[in-house]
Amino acid sequence: MVEYRADQYGESFADVYDDWYAHVSDVDATVRTVTAMARGPRVLELGVGTGRIALALARVGCEVVGIDASASMLQRLSRNDPAGLITAVEADMADFSLGRSFDAALIAFNTLFNLVSLDAQRSCLACVGSHLVPGGLLFVEAVVPGAAPSRRGLEAGHLEDGGLVLTATITDAVTRITRGNHVHIGADGSVRLRPWAILPTSPNEMDDMAEAAGLELVHRYGDWAGHPFDEDSTTQVSVYRRSH
Repeated sequence: MVEYRADQYGESFADVYDDWYAHVSDVDATVRTVTAMARGPRVLELGVGTGRIALALARVGCEVVGIDASASMLQRLSRNDPAGLITAVEADMADFSLGRSFDAALIAFNTLFNLVSLDAQRSCLACVGSHLVPGGLLFVEAVVPGAAPSRRGLEAGHLEDGGLVLTATITDAVTRITRGNHVHIGADGSVRLRPWAILPTSPNEMDDMAEAAGLELVHRYGDWAGHPFDEDSTTQVSVYRRSH
């Protein structure tokens, strides 16, 4: 398995992100939740990518700043945003300083878990906290880690263009980091490896990191539609408020 480096993500997925991940979560429900709960229009999205959510927020009147470590992702965002609705910043979401404050921040679709150390995740939440106005909200969307994740796995999926994606994963039982490769076999027979890695953290761990960053949990839902979060939930949308 090819070793993952953080700077590979954009090169791995930018060209297929809009096709593969357009429907991974409910964008309309995301926008409704953020705009209904935020006290103002200034929104920061971490890991903005190609603008899947940021553009939808901007189109309903939000002033969106999006940061991403990947220049390739931001190039795609620029193509998707010819009107320049989004202020895009190339930055590490674990260590950034924008010199401005926001009414709300958003970390969607497991993006926090792309930081594959607890220190980096803590630093990310601390950076977010320092950029929120008092009473500002942070929304985090993520899966709920399983009690006993499989150490190795192999899955196959077919693409609409006739291609095939084989996903190979391995989880380190000590570090809890899952590393994977999407082996993309094109309809023309071409092969490309698209590596990734995540460090899932539990809701309780996330709460502890948020508290250390001056963020208090105010709501936790099972999804963006607001369904209750319970012991059977496989996803979570956690809402934190800057407490000071």
